[in-house]
Amino acid sequence: MDRWIDHNPDMRVLVAVSVFVAAYLFAWLVVAVLMADQANGAVFALPWLVAAGAAWLAWPKTAQRPWTLSRRLLSWGAIGAFIGFLIGFAGPLIFTPQANQGPLLGLLITAPLGGLVGALGAWWWYR
Repeated sequence: MDRWIDHNPDMRVLVAVSVFVAAYLFAWLVVAVLMADQANGAVFALPWLVAAGAAWLAWPKTAQRPWTLSRRLLSWGAIGAFIGFLIGFAGPLIFTPQANQGPLLGLLITAPLGGLVGALGAWWWYR
């Protein structure tokens, strides 16, 4: 089974833009917390530079390469862990908002289980 990104070169652009946006938001959050009292040009330029560097580093990673079993296991495991984390983190917040330890379910139980299910599913599908 081929990678979806190999058949659509526009997906390389989408991945690079997604990495840019995610890196910008993360860098902006870090700068906003650490340098909240400073209002100079570096504070505003730093997230843009970090995001551009992350997108520049992500671009060659989307080139056509063989898709090995270990890459599939890691990719699907990460996807499963992310989905498990979202379910376990947001579920208790929605259904029992007064429970103060509800989000720990996503961190400690459903994210690792989702990662395991994703990796095992990839192994079973691509064996």
